[in-house]
Amino acid sequence: MRLFLVKIYLFFKYRKQGVKINPFSLLKELEESQYWDRNKIESFQLQHLNKLFSYSKKNVKYYQQDKYKNISSISNFEYFNKNFPALSKENIKDNSSILMSENVGKRIKHATSGSTGKPMTIEISGLAEAYRIASRLRFFRWWKVDFYDRNVLIWRKPKQKSQIFSLLETIKIKLLGRLKLDVFKLNKHTIFYFFNKIEDFKPLYIRGYKSGIYELARLMDINNLQFKKTRLKVVVVTSEILLEKERDFMEKVFKCKIANEYGAADGGQFSFECPNGTMHINEELVYISSDKNSNAYVTELFNNGMPLINFKNEDRVKLSDEQCSCGRNLMSISKIEGRITDYIACKNGTKKHSLVFVGIFNDIEDKYYESISQFRVIQNGNKLKFEIIASENYSDKVESLLELLVRQEICDSIDIEIQLVEKIQREKNGKLRYFIKKG
Repeated sequence: MRLFLVKIYLFFKYRKQGVKINPFSLLKELEESQYWDRNKIESFQLQHLNKLFSYSKKNVKYYQQDKYKNISSISNFEYFNKNFPALSKENIKDNSSILMSENVGKRIKHATSGSTGKPMTIEISGLAEAYRIASRLRFFRWWKVDFYDRNVLIWRKPKQKSQIFSLLETIKIKLLGRLKLDVFKLNKHTIFYFFNKIEDFKPLYIRGYKSGIYELARLMDINNLQFKKTRLKVVVVTSEILLEKERDFMEKVFKCKIANEYGAADGGQFSFECPNGTMHINEELVYISSDKNSNAYVTELFNNGMPLINFKNEDRVKLSDEQCSCGRNLMSISKIEGRITDYIACKNGTKKHSLVFVGIFNDIEDKYYESISQFRVIQNGNKLKFEIIASENYSDKVESLLELLVRQEICDSIDIEIQLVEKIQREKNGKLRYFIKKG
């Protein structure tokens, strides 16, 4: 009965949003296409890439510019990757009105987080939204759960507008089997409330910001809390880079596997991790390429509402065509390296990607086990400020080693400040970045 009500609710919800195609029907297609051979997958992508470009030249003013006039069709991906003009975030911000299709009805709006600058609003077609939803439905099936199974979402809670809105939200949560917990309210004082709410709810999976779920695991570990009534099948982390040290720790606390998801409001659902540990690209709905510097270029194949063709999304990724033992023939992302703006700059001209901090803190952990629980680095001019949540084995020796490694791995002329904190402040959107550059 509940499943029937869920599908009725989702049907009307999606229709109201402008999604006219049932994502559950697309799910059936995606569950078959993930096992297509590589030639069929690439042929499908190329066919829909050409359809999107042909449509855009006729209906989107941006693609009627001179730089696109000499491109009649895309013969292969090698040609596309080398010759098709890249679309930057600046292009989108400056030309958002002429990137809109003139012949698409209701669009679905998605706002980027703005974590590296001014937020953008992207408007996508109903079909693109349906494929986004269907790809997530498929992902949960990989882990032997359905997205409407009992679950906990650790996210930011929207401001409640009225009592009626609050009542409707409560009904929706009950119907979808979801307990939504506010990541901003998770701390050492509320951990028992969070833990007991989850235990009483008995979810099959937890999903949310990686940093929020990691904080839940950290506080559970400190307070010797273990789930007894709850038997999790998977914990899904999103929106932030997952470090292997964090994965291992969370798997130990939650006693289940951690699954990573990677996507963006401005490009769709890019990649999901299967139980075999491979980050499969949703190739049926998005085409992704990368250059020699690992810069990612994405095209959401069914978004003719606001086509973003060959969009350089400012992420760095490494792609792989290695066959996964799960049998799916979708290409994968072997490494997500973060944003292209995430680099440390020294006054002597030295530049290092912020991933260097991962290596530094791993080296510290190898020598002084359980000394640092969490960290964030803020660069302001020639100064690096380290905010550190200390663990039981933290000492002055850890600080000395940190300073030594920073000067060895980055540069010896940079100023260093170390501040011990009980909690690291989140962004307004609820995310927590481990490196912030202010100047």
